[in-house]
Amino acid sequence: MSIWADRSTVGPSPQQAVYHFERALSEREDHGFNDTQRMPSHMVLVNCSLLLASESLRAIKQLEDRLYDEKLVERYRGEILLQRAEEFARALYGIVTPADRNIVAEERYFAEQEECLPNEVQLFIENDRDGLLVRYGGGEWIGLDYASFYLLALLLYSERPLTGDEIHQTLFFSFLEREVTEAAIRKMIERLRHRLPFWESIIETARIGNRVARRRQRGVSSRIFCRASDVFPWESGSFLK
Repeated sequence: MSIWADRSTVGPSPQQAVYHFERALSEREDHGFNDTQRMPSHMVLVNCSLLLASESLRAIKQLEDRLYDEKLVERYRGEILLQRAEEFARALYGIVTPADRNIVAEERYFAEQEECLPNEVQLFIENDRDGLLVRYGGGEWIGLDYASFYLLALLLYSERPLTGDEIHQTLFFSFLEREVTEAAIRKMIERLRHRLPFWESIIETARIGNRVARRRQRGVSSRIFCRASDVFPWESGSFLK
């Protein structure tokens, strides 16, 4: 069960699940679960509790700009084990694809890195972004600099070809908050093409009017392995997929 499960799915809410599982687990053995049933029940409780905690941390952040009794709130603030949702998410693992973002257990996070499909690009953010790596089809990992890594991630995410102007707006202006020219972006793409021997296999070039645009090749998939707290260019609010 992903703790970031789709809340639109029919079924009990995390609050309901916590209530019923805790009630069942508190009963005596003659009316409750056996040991085999208790183990996965406690596992589900962990996931539900983490989801509820993350939602409450987000709610606290949204309420910070409201009017409240600061003296009373500060009394409780010191008792919170985690102060911010970002601190909470930093302890969790994430797998991001063009279709969705999932929070996963540590075991699944590392197991899926060993299962690279023939036409799959894997990107890996290691040690708080000290290592930014990419590989294709289960080949060797190749290190990339910060801007190149996120440029590649953006191209792999997009379902439509992106022009230099769109890359500038989404990646550099909105995400990296850097001012660069389209000529600089073209040079960066050229360096990526030389750096990655599989570039032509994963990125296709198209034309939109008289402008060059690029996107993920058809039939190519991608996964990003990261911390749950990592943010990507298309999440900056200025990107239309």
